[in-house]
Amino acid sequence: RNFPGMVNNTVIDWFEPWPEQALESVATVFLAEESLPDSLRSQIVEHMVTVHQSVRTFSVRFQEELRRHNYVTPKNYLDFINNYKRALASNREMIDQMAARLSGGLQKLIQAATEVDAMQKELSEAKVVVEQATKECNELLQVISTNTADVETKAEGAKLKEEQLKIDSEQIAIEKAEAEAALEEAIPALEEAAAALQDLRKEDITEIRSFAKPHQMVQRVCECVVILRGLKDVSWAGAKAMMADGNFLRSLVEFDKDGLTDKQVKKVKDVIKGEGP
Repeated sequence: RNFPGMVNNTVIDWFEPWPEQALESVATVFLAEESLPDSLRSQIVEHMVTVHQSVRTFSVRFQEELRRHNYVTPKNYLDFINNYKRALASNREMIDQMAARLSGGLQKLIQAATEVDAMQKELSEAKVVVEQATKECNELLQVISTNTADVETKAEGAKLKEEQLKIDSEQIAIEKAEAEAALEEAIPALEEAAAALQDLRKEDITEIRSFAKPHQMVQRVCECVVILRGLKDVSWAGAKAMMADGNFLRSLVEFDKDGLTDKQVKKVKDVIKGEGP
């Protein structure tokens, strides 16, 4: 009464609840364009109707227990359907992205497996080459070891020979010094013998030959001459036969004393010592 204008221009919009059949029809129409499995489409529609109806039931209980209103209108049902469609699209997009990432990962794994197989093949071939190279290297090391041992043995032998040569050189030097000293001592005797040989006459040879049994020293000297001249009969008889040669004195003067052998020198020394024939 106080505000008749407001009352006259107000329209009350009554939101009557939709029956269950209407709810099913609306959900079916709104979800018709959605790609859903045929075996699950009716169950999804039924679930939406059940959820909306349960909210209405709990709203009545809410009012009775708490004295507060919760309005459930067809607009809420339409929003519920739209939210489901948006959530479905969002989840499908997320699943597609995850599937794409998974597919990309699988492709990478397949590519990696292919590359690993190729690398395994190359590794096997390289392993054969490495084993062959290792075998050849071991054989070469064995040869080197053998040659090294041989070289070391030869080096040790060379060292021993060097030491022996050093000892021999020292011995040779000593013998050379002794030989030179003996030569210096022998030269005067040699010169004296050569001078005596110049004074020797044919009559002296004839006199010596006439001895049936000469003095021991005379016989030894004559036997030494037999040995030096290389005659076989080293005796007093052989010496007398040698002196019977008409060129005996000249052969003594022209005797090649440098052509004497070690064997002849040894025999002469034995005869002088009284050990000869």
